[in-house]
Amino acid sequence: MKSNLSEIFSKITTKKSKRVFSQFFDDRFLTPENIVKYNQLCHRETYPYPHLDDNNRQYCKYIILGSARTGSSLLVELLKSHPSVISFSELFMDQYSPFNYLGYPHHSDENLLDYRNNNPVEFMENLVFKPYRRNISAVGFKLFYYQAHNGRLGKVWNYLKSLDDLKIVHIKRRNSFHSLISSKHAAEKGASKYPEWAMKEIQQFNMGIFPEQLSKGEITIINVDYQECLHYFEKVKSEKDYYEKYFANHSVLNLYYEDLLENMDRECRKLCEFLHLSYAPLKTYAEKQVIAPMKEIVKNYNELKASFEGTEWYSFFDE
Repeated sequence: MKSNLSEIFSKITTKKSKRVFSQFFDDRFLTPENIVKYNQLCHRETYPYPHLDDNNRQYCKYIILGSARTGSSLLVELLKSHPSVISFSELFMDQYSPFNYLGYPHHSDENLLDYRNNNPVEFMENLVFKPYRRNISAVGFKLFYYQAHNGRLGKVWNYLKSLDDLKIVHIKRRNSFHSLISSKHAAEKGASKYPEWAMKEIQQFNMGIFPEQLSKGEITIINVDYQECLHYFEKVKSEKDYYEKYFANHSVLNLYYEDLLENMDRECRKLCEFLHLSYAPLKTYAEKQVIAPMKEIVKNYNELKASFEGTEWYSFFDE
């Protein structure tokens, strides 16, 4: 069961764009067996083929905004499990653009990256916020504070701000120290943790989680420098404050990683309501990466806690 390449992106008007997309598209994964496996990983019964054009533009546009290790990948996967959502991944990584859908190009495809880097607005209009099938009610992607600021990519933020109907799902983590440790742990052991059976399928489909990033779950004992902590805390706070003001005129939903862990169903209901989606149980195979107490992971935890006593950051050291 292969899709008809002549129908791919058939609504795109410019000859230049058609040439670009004909270079990008690769349908080697669109077989019945792989589609069944893919649907299983995404917790969906059917696959909507988002690369196929239709005439539906009446969907909710959104971005998942935040910083690393705050639950953004979890949100991408949860939304992807909704039958009416196209939930793209981290499209503006420096060297990658992982759409994480069958039928789209590999995340490091040179033509794709060249097109994105040199034509970022056209990239979003023709590959992201384009016409879809009638059953699609929301389309979005993940964007970190620090991404899309170099060269022509700087146009990305102005374009998003200009979209009056864009919704902002602002994912945060109340405890920035936990985010920092999670980032360090991810650098050592992998950015994502999945059941063993799912890891092989994820690798096969290049779902934005690269093989070297798949965690085995070991605990790493680390030392953390006081100045590094302080710089990280100040940076995260500054970025959050800046983008809250930047998108002040947009509809914003603030979600917290800690609340997702405490009651995922409650927070997913908020998310569905915010994006004007009919409620459906949202699912993921991802598992919490760091489950050991901070005192067991950070060798100099007590020393750091004492150093931050009396500061606004002291509450992060809650053990």
